[in-house]
Amino acid sequence: MTRLTLPQLNIGVLKSRGVIAPHIMDRFIHALREANQRIFVVDSPKDLADLVNFYPDFALAYGSSGFVPLAESFLFRSAKIPLVSLYFDNPFFLMSESIIREIRNFPEYYYTLIWDSRLLGIAHDLKIPHVFPIALAADPNLFYPSAGSTLVSSLAFVGGITGTAPNLGNSTSSQFLREVLRMKLKQLALPTLSICEELFDRPEYRGIQELYRNEPMRFWHEVYLPLHTAGSSLTRRFVLDSLRRFPLDLYGPGKWSSDNLTFHPPVPYGFELAEVYQKHAINLNISSLQLETSVNNRIFDIPAAGGFLLTDYKDDLTEIFPDHWREITYKNPAELEKRSEYYLSREKERREISADLRDIILTQHTYLHRAKQILETVFSRIEANLPVNRQIREMLRAEASAPESKPEKAKYEGAFNLCLAEIVPPGCHVVLETGCADGLLGQYLLQEGLVGQVFAIELSEKLAAQASQRLSKVFQGDAENLTLPLEPNSIDCLIYGDSLEHMKDPYKLLSYHLTLLKPGGFIVGSIPNIQNLFVIENLLHGNWTYTEWGLLDNTHLRFFTRKELLKWLEKAGLVLEHLERSPRDTQWFKKMHQEADLDQEVLKRYEFLYDKAVKGLDITRDLRDWYKLHDLSSEEALDFVTAQFYFRAKKP
Repeated sequence: MTRLTLPQLNIGVLKSRGVIAPHIMDRFIHALREANQRIFVVDSPKDLADLVNFYPDFALAYGSSGFVPLAESFLFRSAKIPLVSLYFDNPFFLMSESIIREIRNFPEYYYTLIWDSRLLGIAHDLKIPHVFPIALAADPNLFYPSAGSTLVSSLAFVGGITGTAPNLGNSTSSQFLREVLRMKLKQLALPTLSICEELFDRPEYRGIQELYRNEPMRFWHEVYLPLHTAGSSLTRRFVLDSLRRFPLDLYGPGKWSSDNLTFHPPVPYGFELAEVYQKHAINLNISSLQLETSVNNRIFDIPAAGGFLLTDYKDDLTEIFPDHWREITYKNPAELEKRSEYYLSREKERREISADLRDIILTQHTYLHRAKQILETVFSRIEANLPVNRQIREMLRAEASAPESKPEKAKYEGAFNLCLAEIVPPGCHVVLETGCADGLLGQYLLQEGLVGQVFAIELSEKLAAQASQRLSKVFQGDAENLTLPLEPNSIDCLIYGDSLEHMKDPYKLLSYHLTLLKPGGFIVGSIPNIQNLFVIENLLHGNWTYTEWGLLDNTHLRFFTRKELLKWLEKAGLVLEHLERSPRDTQWFKKMHQEADLDQEVLKRYEFLYDKAVKGLDITRDLRDWYKLHDLSSEEALDFVTAQFYFRAKKP
C-alpha cells in the first residue's frame, strides 16, 4: 500500500464491553494518539452528544456497537459521521438484517474491517460495500520480556474451558453440529465452514444448505453460532486431554480431574498475562471454531512477551510468520505431542525462535501499525468529503444551539444504554423494563430481533407516551406503587437501567418483580458505584455535591458498592452470571461539576490511578501507600476507578 501523508484527524472511539474487546479498543486509543490523532472517547451513551460536537472525521467502533439506532435511522449517518467497524469476531454474529440494509443503502458512511479473510469474502458475496482486511496485534508497552522471570519446564494454556460436554439435543441441526465437531476433532486444521460445506452435500442436511444459501443470517445465528459456542470449549478440552504425558498449567475458568493438570484462576489482560507467558516453556494456542483462516490475540501477545508459542495451524500464520510457521504449528494432537516433547528439551532453540517472532511483531504487528493501516484505508476514501461533512456538522450544531430549536427535554430522553442491550441473554422473549424513559432501549431490542415483547414502566407521562409508540405496552406511574396486570412467571428478563438507585425501597420492588419472572429467567441492570475514589476523596474534604446526573445525581435515593450489590442479589435469591466495570476518567466528572467544586489535587491523583488501571497496571500499591488500603486484590482495586457496574443474574 502506498503511504499517504496523513493530516491530524478528529476521531471518535467507542469503548466496548466484553472480555477482550475493551482491551483492544484501549490499545487502539493509545495507538491513534501515538499517531498524532485527536481522540474523543465515548465511554457511555451519555457521551454521544458530546462526540457529535467534537466534529469527528470518523467514528471507530468494535463490531456492530457503533450502529446506534434512532427513531428512523442510525446516529452516525444522521450526524454525517462515517463509521468504521472493526470485526475481530465473526461479523455475522453481530450484524442484523437491518444493519446490512443500512450499510448497503448508505455505503458512503460505512467502512467494515474484518480480521478473517474467509469471512471477509463472504461479506463481499453479501454485497456489503467498503470491506477491508484487518488483523489483531500486540501492544509492546504491555507485553514485553521482564528481567528475572523464572522459567517453568511445563506447558500452559490461558483461556476458558467448560469441564462438561455440551448437550446439543436431537434435532437435525443438532445432528449436523455433532457431525461437524466429530470431523473437526479429527482434522483441527480444517476450517469449520469448509466442514459445513462438505456436509451440505448429504441429503439429510440439504435443509441447512438451503438456509445457508437463502437465509444466511439465520444460518449464522441458528447453526454456526451454537456450533462455535459449544464446539470451541470441547475442542480445547480434547486437545489438552491428549497431552497427559506432560505437566500442564491451565489459567481460566473450567476445572476437571486429571493428574497432569494444575488449575489457576483467570489472569488479567496485560502485564500479569505477559508474566505468565514468560514463565512457561511452551504456551499453547487452541483457536475457537469461528477462526476460519485468522488468528487470535495469543499469536501476537505470546511472542511480544518473549514467550514460546505452539499453535494450531491457520492460513494467516503463513503471512504473519513466513519463515517460522511450520516450526510453531500443529494440525492434530499427535503433531502437538511430538512438538511439545521436542521443544521441552531444547531451550536454546525455543529462545531463538521466540526472539525472531518478537522482532517480527515489533516491526510489523503492533497496534500502531494497525492504527496507521486504518487511517490510510479510511482517509483515502473520505478525504474528498471531509470539507463538506465538516461544514454540514457545523450547520447541524448551530441549528441545535438555536434557542427556538431547544424544546425542554426530559432528563433521560433521546438516549439508551447499549451496554445493557449487549448483556441481555439470547432466548428472552418477554421483557419488563423499569424506567424505560422514551423507550429507545426496548425499541432496539425489538428491532434487532433480540426479544419478542417489551413491557415497560415509566414515571413521566410525557416519556411514557413516547415509549408507547415504540414498545409492546407501557405502564405509566410510580413503579413502587404499581400492581401490574401480568401473570406470575410470565417474564423472561427484568431490566433495570440506572433505575434501582432512584427507588425508596428497591429490594421490595425487586421482590415483587421476581414473582413475575420465570424460573431460569434473568435480571439485567446497571447501577452507579459510590465507592469511586473521586466521590470518596471529595467526601474526605467535606464535599458531597449533588449534580444533574452521574454518581451524585440529585434524584438518587439509594447508593451501592460492588460488594453491596452482590449481597443484595444474593439476598434476593439470584445467582450472578455476569459483572463488568465501567471506569470513568476525570473528564467525565468535570462535565457534571462546576469548576469551583473541583479539587485539582483530587483530580490529579484520580487521573493518575485511572490511567494506570486502564493500561492494565496494578494500582494496589498506590492505594496502600496513599490511603492505607491494605489486602486489596487487583480486581478490588479497580472498584475505586469504576463509575458503574453492569450485571446479569439468574433466578434459579
